[in-house]
Amino acid sequence: RLATERGRLMQALPARDGVMVATRSAADSVERTIERLGLEASTSVAAINGPFNVVVAGPRGDVDAVLQDLDAAGRELPVSHAFHSPLMAPASEDYRAVVESISLCSSSIALVSTITGRFATEADLTCTEHWVRQLCSPVLFMPAVGALLDGDADPESAVPKISVVLELGPSPTLTKMARPLALRRGPSVELTWAASIDRSSADSESVFLSKTATEVLAQTSVSELSASLDSIFKQRKR
Repeated sequence: RLATERGRLMQALPARDGVMVATRSAADSVERTIERLGLEASTSVAAINGPFNVVVAGPRGDVDAVLQDLDAAGRELPVSHAFHSPLMAPASEDYRAVVESISLCSSSIALVSTITGRFATEADLTCTEHWVRQLCSPVLFMPAVGALLDGDADPESAVPKISVVLELGPSPTLTKMARPLALRRGPSVELTWAASIDRSSADSESVFLSKTATEVLAQTSVSELSASLDSIFKQRKR
């Protein structure tokens, strides 16, 4: 419900000529430029995907001004609104009401928050503002991937370092962004990478999904990944 209502409320907002543009710039440089140009009320860093890979979101004219000031090229993303920017703020109160109507609880599995870029605590997951902040706050993808690779720093935590990265989605977009972040840490980081669907790698999505799942399970011990093909595919018709 949180996901569907969040999407509905954001899509209901006027587009206001909002855009999201990926650029090969450092987040702190972009943020300083936005502040110096006095555009904080409309424009922001929407995602930090790498050391020099960020997304800027806001009205088209403002985003263009930021990139021009930085003398940086950009690639516009095919989206309808400037998500994760101040332009999403008008949906905050309605979304807060949705979150407050839900009984929030801690998770039985470890989760990393892209709001904080670290393992989510019970306080995070049960805090209304943590979820509301997702509307306008940047997606801290790079710090979140770093947290996953490092494992939970809490010595009393049962969260181990990961050995398998399986992306569930229509394409391996996040995998392509995450692998370079892992490589930057050196050859000591040994991971099995797989995507549930990759249209560029097979004629049939379902065949590739089956092939991927089989490969992952074949390369991973039962103790590392307690899953079966039956559980992976039991709802595939959906």
